[in-house]
Amino acid sequence: MPNMFSAGSSAVGYLYQIRYALYLILKRVDLEISIERLDDVAFESQGTPIELLQLKHHINQSANLTDGSSDLWKTIRVWSEAIKEREIILPGVMLTLVTTSSAQDNSISSLLRDDIKRDPISACAQLVNYALKSKSDTNKSSYESFLSLGPDQQLALVESIYILDSTEGIVEVEELIKKTLLLSTREKYIVPVYERLEGWWLQKTINHLVSGSQDTINGSEVRTKLQDIIDQFRNESLPIDYLYDDPEQSDLTQDNRLFVNQLKLINVSSKRINKAVRDYYRASKQRSRWVSEELLSIDEIFAYEKRLFEEWEEHFEIVNENPFKLNNEMEYQERGKLLYNGLINQTYPTIRRDCTEPYVLKGSLHILANKKPLRIGWHPFYSDRLIINKEDGEEVV
Repeated sequence: MPNMFSAGSSAVGYLYQIRYALYLILKRVDLEISIERLDDVAFESQGTPIELLQLKHHINQSANLTDGSSDLWKTIRVWSEAIKEREIILPGVMLTLVTTSSAQDNSISSLLRDDIKRDPISACAQLVNYALKSKSDTNKSSYESFLSLGPDQQLALVESIYILDSTEGIVEVEELIKKTLLLSTREKYIVPVYERLEGWWLQKTINHLVSGSQDTINGSEVRTKLQDIIDQFRNESLPIDYLYDDPEQSDLTQDNRLFVNQLKLINVSSKRINKAVRDYYRASKQRSRWVSEELLSIDEIFAYEKRLFEEWEEHFEIVNENPFKLNNEMEYQERGKLLYNGLINQTYPTIRRDCTEPYVLKGSLHILANKKPLRIGWHPFYSDRLIINKEDGEEVV
């Protein structure tokens, strides 16, 4: 989430909810979670809410949770309205305010921490007194909402409230998640595993919010996704990150990259060339990411390309054993397509035993077909038919 603070404090607040929700569900995978449905974040079990959380993030870490704090009173208003609408039934639901602000000693909020000084009866009395006496227009509607509850409801509400103040900010929560992942992930893979998990979680929660889904996100789904990601970091595997990435559409008539001209030379259809461009794009990004994350060495890539070259070399010799017996260009093109189809549709060799995503193999073949000097080609006389313009780096047929 680069430059998150440039989006403003409200945007950071939403991102904080999403990231903190991930942290919570990783610690409580036996439950279900929702975001911005019953509350900022809510935990449920078999369709019954068991904990509602309000999350308040402040970029200024020195912010205080005073008796008149709008964070406190807006939260009380939300929960008071939920009681009146019978969205929650008390007792039975924990109401948690998570805030980066600090509660001052002897404040109302300090009496609602989960510690030995907790005193919800005194806190309730002080809240009622404060709401009756305060002249604040900002909190007026919150005071009215709380005072509209009966005395028993007020006490039941306050007894259910737990305040977690001085909590970690959005950046620090990232580190908390990484520490949690250490329980199941080798330390050297923590960063790439975390990035992939949070990327998936962000998309998952965006879909959850945009669709207005009334469903919860099951903790077991998060656990399964995490395990799937971890499995990709075994010695014989590699993570696949660009399965649905597509390059920008380009005019093939103006695309003079060598691997594209190799396909034009054997009269491959434009639709298939576009698929080749897509595989080239995905494989290039994937290989670059593997190297940058130190999941794959340059030597291993060279070794893989050598295996691909030897595979191509053998097939090339088989398909083109007697190329001069062919009669015309159309037959040359058909022979080239036969070679191309045979290699592009196979499933071996793989870069790692359990890394079997097709775009890695296909795209790597196109990467080889794009190298200068020419490494591989499809047309029986590809090296004679392709002229490389060394001055401007473009390839033309």
